[in-house]
Amino acid sequence: MADIYKAKKQEFDNAVYAYLVKRLREPVESTDAFGTHMIDENGADTGHISDNGKWAYTSLDKLIAFIKSSLGQEVDRLPSVFDGIDSLVLMNQMDLVKNVPVYRKVIGLVEEISYLPSENRGEGRMQPEADESGMTMEMRMQRAFTCAQFLLECIINNGTVASENVMDFDHTVLDHVEGTFNIRSVGSYKDIVDFLKKGRVIDYANVKPEGYMLAVRIAKALVTANDTIFNKNTADVNNEAESWRTLATYGG
Repeated sequence: MADIYKAKKQEFDNAVYAYLVKRLREPVESTDAFGTHMIDENGADTGHISDNGKWAYTSLDKLIAFIKSSLGQEVDRLPSVFDGIDSLVLMNQMDLVKNVPVYRKVIGLVEEISYLPSENRGEGRMQPEADESGMTMEMRMQRAFTCAQFLLECIINNGTVASENVMDFDHTVLDHVEGTFNIRSVGSYKDIVDFLKKGRVIDYANVKPEGYMLAVRIAKALVTANDTIFNKNTADVNNEAESWRTLATYGG
């Protein structure tokens, strides 16, 4: 047997193992199938299946649900190391050892705008508990990187916060989050703008000085990860890694 197969098997098996363990341990409420109303809070099929939603409730989803049901409480004995890690991160076999501290740093930098005055920001220490909205760690990760990408897009647009009817939010922000970081994007234009406005890093029309500072801090955290944080596919038109690298050169 050639070494090519041996190496590929080990790499593939490790990736599948991480993804399966994460999916088996996640609560029903966090699944795509529940979010698209295809299963209820007990994991039962609701019959609400459309062609556009087949991605959310695949044959693998059904197999995972069956295995989880069969294991019962034994599921809790599976390793928790992948809890809170975004599924897309695991699908793309990102370097968790190097990246998890960076994910946590970005979450901390974004979330601290909601409770710290501008002069006390910059540490980016992520609070371990769920925030007041009850969001899971995975959802907090998705929101943080979506907010970060929104800020970057505004800075690229000469610091202007384009209105919803002008900005193609789904493509300009959501697609770029997933194409740059291999992290699922989340939220609507209103969700992200409201969060950033409350944190006083943008106003109704422009990025504020605190917003530029936040974006630069995020960029520096990303670049210090030796590029393991970015999508390895540089040909992806949604990959904004170069823009983040450029932004990281500002501010000393």
